[in-house]
Amino acid sequence: MATVSNEFSNSELDPVTIKALGAFGRRRVLLLVARTIGAALLVFITLTLILATFDFLFLMNDAVRWTASLLIYILTAFTAWRVGVVPMRSKDTLSIAQRLETAAPEFNDDVTSAVELANPELSNGSPQFRKLLQNRVAKGLSNVEVARLLPFKLVARWVVSGGAVAAICFSLFFIPSAQFGRRFARAAFPGLEIERASRTRVTILEPSPPSRFVAERDAVGVVIEITGASADDAVLHWESSDGNRGETAMAPRATASDFQAGS
Repeated sequence: MATVSNEFSNSELDPVTIKALGAFGRRRVLLLVARTIGAALLVFITLTLILATFDFLFLMNDAVRWTASLLIYILTAFTAWRVGVVPMRSKDTLSIAQRLETAAPEFNDDVTSAVELANPELSNGSPQFRKLLQNRVAKGLSNVEVARLLPFKLVARWVVSGGAVAAICFSLFFIPSAQFGRRFARAAFPGLEIERASRTRVTILEPSPPSRFVAERDAVGVVIEITGASADDAVLHWESSDGNRGETAMAPRATASDFQAGS
């Protein structure tokens, strides 16, 4: 967490002022972290849901899915950097004082002046004047409520939006027929070998165990079982060692009942 730097630890800056600025800085970082998390969740989950929808509606090859997933991570990181990381970089005492005055305009420029005059390298004017200024600023800051200056509502929109999409996404995992977990994982983690979600499930019965390699000029029968939603046809895709590819339409397997029905 950000704290007021100790650059004025041996200066004229009043301990009450140092404590108030420190509390303000920590509160500000806390809100920025909350805003960053909310914004990152909103962007990441929304874009991932869109990609999962496209992956369901269209047959996307791995290269396209990888590229889209990479773009999602880049956009999420950029959003987090813009809404959280960049503002957090301004955490020196003078910047915090300026932001406190923005939140509490009744101080005018007194807090900034107190911080600047507390720096031995920048101080000027009579010591008595600086002492009076420090006392006045410290007295005013002693009654300041940091939570009032930086209320949660400043980041509520980001946090609520990010939490809402996360809750919706999480609830969809409890609908087995939607197979949402698999769809979401394919879009969010393209490096994992996760098959496309489908209401039709294909199980390879022969060869057993299934193998992608066949001896040259050796005939191997391929038998599959289709469960779930019915399919009009089944196509076997094959590829030879020299790179040739093709497909063969598969025929329904005849059973004893089929012969009896035809007799």
